[in-house]
Amino acid sequence: MAKNRSVVAACLGAAAIVAAPAAAIVAAPAAAAGTAPAVYWKNKPDTYDCGIKAFPKGKKPSLLACSADAIPRGPKAPKDGDPGVQLGAHGKPKLINTFDSTFASRHQVVLATGSTWKDFGVTCKIGAQNVTCRNKDKHGFTAGHKTYKTF
Repeated sequence: MAKNRSVVAACLGAAAIVAAPAAAIVAAPAAAAGTAPAVYWKNKPDTYDCGIKAFPKGKKPSLLACSADAIPRGPKAPKDGDPGVQLGAHGKPKLINTFDSTFASRHQVVLATGSTWKDFGVTCKIGAQNVTCRNKDKHGFTAGHKTYKTF
């Protein structure tokens, strides 16, 4: 789904990503229904992908980033990268461009429909075609192949 990621990955190399501490977050090969502790994930039909946004060494992760075909490109966003959205524990979703370097891991896993992802005050419900994420302030978004809305 991410059109530009393979090119960016080849150019940037693994050094561009700050991996999450293994003790804090463990990426599972596939998650069943329930809480899914993945760092970088997608749904089975690959209509969206989401992950913990890369963060500086010594800091804690605080943002989720997602990419989906229906997410619009921000009004001042450059033409490179894939349109995406980010969400933290507080505040409204923000449009961003996503690249391989956006995410804290390059190891992507598939989360099962009906499962829930939770971390740092953000909760996402994994749907068959869409993902719905909300934060502590009840702000969030729904994104997928043909759907993007914020609340």
